[in-house]
Amino acid sequence: MKKTITLLSMLFMIVASSGLYAASGGPDAYGYVWRDSNDPLGPTPTWIDTNTFTPTVRVLGLADDNSVGPFSMNWNFHYYWGDYSTFRIGSNGWISFDNVSNIASCFPGIPTLGGSGDNYVAPLMSDLNFISSFPAFPNPAKCYRWSNLKDTLVVSFYNAPWWQAGTPDWYGSNTFQVLFDGTDSSITFTYRTMNGIFTQGAGCNTDLIVGIENSTGAIGLECWREVTPPSLYAIKFKYPPVPLISVRDLTPLWNQNNGNAGEFYPMGLIPTLQSRVKNVGNTSFTNTSTFAGNLRNLSFTSLYTSSRTLSTMAAGQDSLLIFSPQAVVNTAGQYYWEVTCNNANDINPGNNVNSSEIELVNLNGPTAQLTYTTGGGSTYAWGWNGGGTDDGVGVYMNPPVHPTAIQSMQVFIASASFSGYIISIFADNGPGGAPGTLLRTDTIPFGQVTVGAWNTVNYAIPINVTTGGFYVAWMMGGADIFIGTEDVGPISRRSYEVLGGAWSGFRDNNLRELMIRVNIGGYPCALSAAFTSTANLNTVSFSNQT
Repeated sequence: MKKTITLLSMLFMIVASSGLYAASGGPDAYGYVWRDSNDPLGPTPTWIDTNTFTPTVRVLGLADDNSVGPFSMNWNFHYYWGDYSTFRIGSNGWISFDNVSNIASCFPGIPTLGGSGDNYVAPLMSDLNFISSFPAFPNPAKCYRWSNLKDTLVVSFYNAPWWQAGTPDWYGSNTFQVLFDGTDSSITFTYRTMNGIFTQGAGCNTDLIVGIENSTGAIGLECWREVTPPSLYAIKFKYPPVPLISVRDLTPLWNQNNGNAGEFYPMGLIPTLQSRVKNVGNTSFTNTSTFAGNLRNLSFTSLYTSSRTLSTMAAGQDSLLIFSPQAVVNTAGQYYWEVTCNNANDINPGNNVNSSEIELVNLNGPTAQLTYTTGGGSTYAWGWNGGGTDDGVGVYMNPPVHPTAIQSMQVFIASASFSGYIISIFADNGPGGAPGTLLRTDTIPFGQVTVGAWNTVNYAIPINVTTGGFYVAWMMGGADIFIGTEDVGPISRRSYEVLGGAWSGFRDNNLRELMIRVNIGGYPCALSAAFTSTANLNTVSFSNQT
């Protein structure tokens, strides 16, 4: 867990099979081409053994005809003309960048406009099965995912069999994987050990499909159909150096800050709302684009709406749009700041909406609470396999006012058997705003841990924060303790994972919050605008409750 291992050190070569003709295909309408490992210009079959990586995550929940996710890569993979940071994994051997619940037999050929799923890659889209109805015949299938959180994602299927109506309800075994390489936007399918005995279903001629398809379902490449790819074999899809079609595609890149991350503000003092929008396509918009801003509470009630327009947007052009609130919000809590792009010529509506978190904090009393969670129960427990005192998670918070003082911390402990935990506070004065000076650390023994509840660490001497923000680190005191997370929106994207003492972005940063709360005090009197006036003939009455 505490080792930093490079990708190259964990590869081992597969000797390519002989006796097969070289194959290639494309370009498709966008410009993608593929070559296999029998082509002199194709890839060398290379199995990436992610089971030796740290940390590799086993994908749980796969069954028969289902999918799990979305999972976060913590980086953007460029696929066709879109950029994607989350993905779903289907039990039937596919991976999608959309929130597809299922793609099942009979499977759509590639491409299929309006099919059961779009925006996916299919290394072995077939009627695979990850469960067994017979205890005497346990299903051997497993799936693992690994990302270096920078530019590489690997999804591996081990010993995945096909479904059958019989005893057992599975047969065969297939071990294959997909490599998403962000350095060149390429995709590689590698087949390590495949079972060539595939039985086609009755009345269906698309029981096995290998290829890629774009977000509209109109463009794609199909490499194999109704035939199992051989063992010791690979296929590589290359992104076109020059796309072959014109694409207009608007998207809000981020709201409020370039990390698209949550912000704390004093209740009533709504800041200037903003969004960076971009034409991520390769063709200019020559007609007017409209960008609608919407501030919503947790009940999805709109408190503020506004819109901005741009008359033209060149390919690759981005623009910072400023929205000015027209109403005071005097209710503390979490809010969605949502920006939507609209243009009749936009080819990809799937990325037209971006939502970020705004937290309004009630500073009218002597103490206040900073948190990105709603305060409900834990929906997912998080810990590291073999985790120790230098492994854990963390959050970043920038208080709504300065100076302020941290008076206590709270963490929700989802599970623990015999281990305690460690809470540390760091200033954000490290390189580039990273964790820097250690301000305080506390070790909490298991005897003081309450499972399934918020646990409080009080500071007799508060920690003063005069400028900037701070990091809170929750470190495992052993392998059996887990912190709670919450997947209720909005999501702050302010979470981190700490492995071997090294900080990096939380792999589920777009999906869930770590259940950590900070109680502050010692701040100056905060202002809430409450100024009104009424007029009656020549008399004007003013009321100021600020």
